[in-house]
Amino acid sequence: MRRLSRRVNDRRILIKPMFFDFDLPTTGLVSQN
Repeated sequence: MRRLSRRVNDRRILIKPMFFDFDLPTTGLVSQN
């Protein structure tokens, strides 16, 4: 169970930055336009 939780946490940490990277440029373009 702990190993699975660690993997899930690692995936969340890896996925979150990608979403933030995609969200920031899109919001920036939308705000500029």
